[in-house]
Amino acid sequence: MADLAVPLAQYQAVNCAERTCNQPDDTPSYSNEQCTGADILKTARCVVEDFSDDSNVNAAMWVTGGRPEVIPALTIRKHTWKDGGDNNSYIVFAVHTLDRDFELAWNACASDTQNAGFGSLVMPCHTTASLTEAIVDDKQEVEGSDWVSRWLVEDYGRIASSSSGEFNMLLLIPIVVVVALAIAGIFLIIKRRRSKKAEHYLVEENVATPNAAYQRCYDGDPSQYNSGKYNSEQGLHTDVTVDDSDTTSRRFGSGVQARRSSRYTIDYSSGSNLTMKILLDSEHLIGMRIPYDGLTFTRALSKGAYGEVWIGEFEGQQIAIKRLFTGRDHKAEEVKAFAKEIELTARLAHPNIVSFVGVAWNTLINLVMALEFLPTGDLHRYLAKNADLVSWSKEKKGIAIGVARALEFLHSQAPPLIHRDLKSKNILLTRQLEPKLIDFGVSRGREEFSMTAGVGTPYWTAPEILEGKRHTEQADIYSFGVVLTEIDTGKLPYHDALTPEGTTPKPFMILADVMAGVLRPSFPTIVLPKSNVLVWLAASTTQIRARRLPTS
Repeated sequence: MADLAVPLAQYQAVNCAERTCNQPDDTPSYSNEQCTGADILKTARCVVEDFSDDSNVNAAMWVTGGRPEVIPALTIRKHTWKDGGDNNSYIVFAVHTLDRDFELAWNACASDTQNAGFGSLVMPCHTTASLTEAIVDDKQEVEGSDWVSRWLVEDYGRIASSSSGEFNMLLLIPIVVVVALAIAGIFLIIKRRRSKKAEHYLVEENVATPNAAYQRCYDGDPSQYNSGKYNSEQGLHTDVTVDDSDTTSRRFGSGVQARRSSRYTIDYSSGSNLTMKILLDSEHLIGMRIPYDGLTFTRALSKGAYGEVWIGEFEGQQIAIKRLFTGRDHKAEEVKAFAKEIELTARLAHPNIVSFVGVAWNTLINLVMALEFLPTGDLHRYLAKNADLVSWSKEKKGIAIGVARALEFLHSQAPPLIHRDLKSKNILLTRQLEPKLIDFGVSRGREEFSMTAGVGTPYWTAPEILEGKRHTEQADIYSFGVVLTEIDTGKLPYHDALTPEGTTPKPFMILADVMAGVLRPSFPTIVLPKSNVLVWLAASTTQIRARRLPTS
């Protein structure tokens, strides 16, 4: 995989000038200083699918170096500009490995507050919209390398020997999966294959989206929703087929409002009938269907593992529209899972939970959920930019109480509903800084499971979930305590964690210590007045300070 990064010698070989920055470990980080779009594409070693993006990317298109212990936040960005030298317009796609909030600007070196002074790997790529025969002929299947296995053996071997002497394979599994998915999702060459006979899948066109508010759009594993697997013994089938030979679709370009219409012939097998039963018979969705043709898709906001969110309009109201990816293969089980998420969201009417506007579809593959749109964005981004402007006496207290009330509402359901992915990125804010929970893609009632793995985001996830143990709504209380540390410090959890040697630990080391019960997020300054709700909050956070878990 290292071969996909462009080395300095190849960059210099196309007559491009680089900027050199010195990193804290005394190694250089190089980035493009003077290089035309045509020249930098001569160095590209990857191909990505074309997509529309109107965001302004003021970052380098090629960077070497990076902070070794940071987990990459892989994002494809579209660089567009008009060169003042040759008066030509250029478009270059690039794979970035750091969140744009922390990435340094073009022609600048990282400060101590930007990725701890390190650069971040950026790789220019060709796009499917302008492939030449030479590029097509040069494409190769990407193969894995030995470094991942070596990294796991060397680093995890050290953790195992320094702890109880017994290696926890449960911790290894999610990390291997994350690494594999990240590598495959970014570097595998995307090939669109349209056929008149789509076997076992629902297929449509893809739209890639920039990162923004609503950070987690349908991140959960769809299989979590189903109490049993699809098999012949249960009379259920995954072989839902779509004849999309007559399908017409339009890519929604930035700043251009568009509507789509598609004609499909769907084989309503048992799987799709179950989905339709949810949509048509659920008491929570009665009267909530809105006309699909009445929706206007304006621009893409964000994407997750299984779906994406758009800004749109319905009857003059600005809304957020959530849907499954239209360029990936979706089994009937996944569409059913999304329908269950829609039903659950419609059921949860509470001032501190994002409001449900309606559900729309003209075919199952075009199933969408309309939600209220909150332009302020999520709590994580707000704190990153405004932490010094808010205090516990005013804004922070209100946010904490609002989240607590939302959790109290979820847990008061029969059976109690567990969010299981509570974190600052899943808390949106109104203009008045009132919090609203989002993303119930992995939420389930307590009676629906006893053992679960791979749910939620590790830094916010209770140790009993990380270990695959039985858990209850108390797992949400743990996550809420972690969110309170974010509200208090304005920083991500474990930002101040150190190894015995005084160095910053790698993420998997933090998770190992969390699972071992020896590490919890720090909570230095919070002071709350006494009241029924706040005493409950303080009790939860006290257990975090005392290095004890809420009981399950």
